[in-house]
Amino acid sequence: MTTVNTMIRNLIPHQGNSLLLDQILEHDATATICSVDFLNQRWLKNPDRSVSSWLAVEYMAQCMTVHESLRAQTEHLPRETGMLIALSNLHLRTRYFDAGQQLRVKTEPSRGRIGLRVFSHVCRVFEDESEPLAQARLTIALERPAAQK
Repeated sequence: MTTVNTMIRNLIPHQGNSLLLDQILEHDATATICSVDFLNQRWLKNPDRSVSSWLAVEYMAQCMTVHESLRAQTEHLPRETGMLIALSNLHLRTRYFDAGQQLRVKTEPSRGRIGLRVFSHVCRVFEDESEPLAQARLTIALERPAAQK
C-alpha cells in the first residue's frame, strides 16, 4: 500500500487538486483498487463538504489509468497517453458522497483491442464490498506511437 505521494503521481498525469485518488490498496493483472482522497477535493466540494456523485466517473478513470500504467510497467512498455472515448452503463445510486465516507474504486479490464489500441474496464465505486454506489464501463484509446503518426 502506497500513499498518494510518489506512486500515484508517477502513474497518472493528474497533479495538485485534480489528483483524486489517495492510495493503491490492491493491484494484480485482474483488478486494481484505490482509495479516494476527499482532502484534495477542495474545489469540488459542496458547502456541506459533500461531493457530487458524478465525480465517480473521474475516480473510475483515474483508477483505470493507474491499472493500465502498472500493467505497462510490468510488461516493460513505455507509458502512453490515452483518452476516455466512451462511458456506458453508468449507474449512480446516490446524488452525493459524504465527506466522511471511505470510498474505494475498483477497476477490472473487460476487453481490449491491442491492434486498435482501445481498452475497456468495468469500474465500481463502493464503501464496502456491498452494492456499489456507482458503476460504469469506461473505454480508453491510446495515442498512436510516434512512428505511426
